Amino acid sequence: IASDITDHVRFEQERARAESALRESEERFRALVQNSSDITVVLEPDGNVRYASPALERILGYEPNAILGDSPFSYMHPDDIETVQAHMAEAIAHPGIPVSSEFRLRRADGSWLHMEIIGNNLLDQPGIEGIVVNARDTTERWRAEEAVRESEAWLKSTIESLPFDFFALDSDGRYMLQNSVCRSSWGDIIGKRPEDIALSEEIAAKWAYNNRRALCGETITEEVEWVHRGKRAFNHNIISPVYDGDQIRGI
Repeated sequence: IASDITDHVRFEQERARAESALRESEERFRALVQNSSDITVVLEPDGNVRYASPALERILGYEPNAILGDSPFSYMHPDDIETVQAHMAEAIAHPGIPVSSEFRLRRADGSWLHMEIIGNNLLDQPGIEGIVVNARDTTERWRAEEAVRESEAWLKSTIESLPFDFFALDSDGRYMLQNSVCRSSWGDIIGKRPEDIALSEEIAAKWAYNNRRALCGETITEEVEWVHRGKRAFNHNIISPVYDGDQIRGI
């Protein structure tokens, strides 16, 4: 009897320790989620919201309890829903494997934010039994990337509009950029080297020499005479180094 009592006491002590450890773990997890700068959402098996963290109100302006039971698709930009549905189907088909997606969400004031999410199907995990979604506001990053895209498009348009041959070579001496006038004169030279298109060994040697000078930091201005397509031609050339910070990346 004494042995049974001792075993029972030991069992109760171990169970109490396990329950205490579980409570501490849950409290620690809750504290992390509640204070995270990212939004955490748990979706029911039918896709509706079961839980939303406090960051939802700070980022999107919705009180977390106000969206419980709602479908997240009702807050998404219509143009993004099909893509997100495909990613959600992928997450459901592969439990435990994180799936990422990017889309726009409507804020409470009607504006749109670009969000990056990672969803994980934990429907089979006891204590969660849902799809856990972590979402981060990437609007500023998107704006920066859009500004770069617009700048690149503007630069390309400007180069294409130049009324003279324009081309650029990388530091290995290969053509990496040319405009329409240059294509009309020389054809497609991307990936080639000057010696591949030069009309004579003398011209190739001169081009190579000037290119080396430019790659060392010089800007070279010269009048060049050559024979192009059977006719004598004169060009006014300007060869300049292209800098990336303190590094010369090409000419």
